[in-house]
Amino acid sequence: MIDSREWRNIRLIRDCLERSFSDVTPSALTEHFIYHIYRDGSQTSELVLDREFFNNLPLEHLQEYMEGIVIPTLRASPGKNVRIGADGINILAREMNRLTVAHTGGYPRS
Repeated sequence: MIDSREWRNIRLIRDCLERSFSDVTPSALTEHFIYHIYRDGSQTSELVLDREFFNNLPLEHLQEYMEGIVIPTLRASPGKNVRIGADGINILAREMNRLTVAHTGGYPRS
């Protein structure tokens, strides 16, 4: 069940993504929020946000976090799978049929 606070988070996340990218498609709402980011008609990135992490982030910091960390990470990582949670940001890319991971580290909690 999704409560009103979580719906506010979902709306804010989607609004931030849609202000920065022309075509944002939510894909799943399970233990993760998953969005596909498209540019020029082709998929450029998949964003996987840990639902628990984002729901525990204070609402007043969520927009700042999206605009200051998530959006720049997506812009710097076109065509990659970007996963964000309590353990930090993981950027996954396909190279020669294998998955490679770049871990950028965790973020302090407020």
